[in-house]
Amino acid sequence: MAGLANSQELDLVIGGFLRRLPRLDPIIREITEGTPLLLKLELKDPPLAAEIDLTCTPLVIRTDSTAAGTVGMAGRSEDFQRVLLGLLPVAKGINEKKLLARGSIALLMKAVPLFYVVPYIYPSYLESIGRADLIEAGEYPPLHADQPVEGIMNQIISALAYGAGYLMGFIKKRIAPRLDILAALEAMGQGLRKAGPPHQV
Repeated sequence: MAGLANSQELDLVIGGFLRRLPRLDPIIREITEGTPLLLKLELKDPPLAAEIDLTCTPLVIRTDSTAAGTVGMAGRSEDFQRVLLGLLPVAKGINEKKLLARGSIALLMKAVPLFYVVPYIYPSYLESIGRADLIEAGEYPPLHADQPVEGIMNQIISALAYGAGYLMGFIKKRIAPRLDILAALEAMGQGLRKAGPPHQV
């Protein structure tokens, strides 16, 4: 994979990013509809094995685990990097056989919305660890064009979210380049959790 010479470097970059996902637990649970699954990722050239375990609360990330997983996705590390950047939608990768799915496709599709979110975080993460060289230029397709937006509340929330995203992007690019986008999303996740039903003991 261009820019990532071996498994150790891949673990530091992609593995390091995955290990930050538990901070977004409330957001990830919302977009995956709370489906309790264990997504096994098996990358090659160079190799890396990782799990996104949504059966735990908060979710748990494991690397180099031997667990089978509820569902799985395998492919070249370079192609998964393109998924994280938003250059390769998961459905397209599976259709073109760049990604191989294992287990129930219907269940795997419950995890796919996670990969609608990460392309908005991953480039900032790469910049924060000094690896902006891994950000590829290219045409970024709409990652969830197959998900229709229905209802006035969805439209309102989408507009508010766009405004918040634009504001964060403006501040990061023009005022505070070291702004931690992940921390902002983590705070949004805490708000989602706070607004939810009271915790039942």
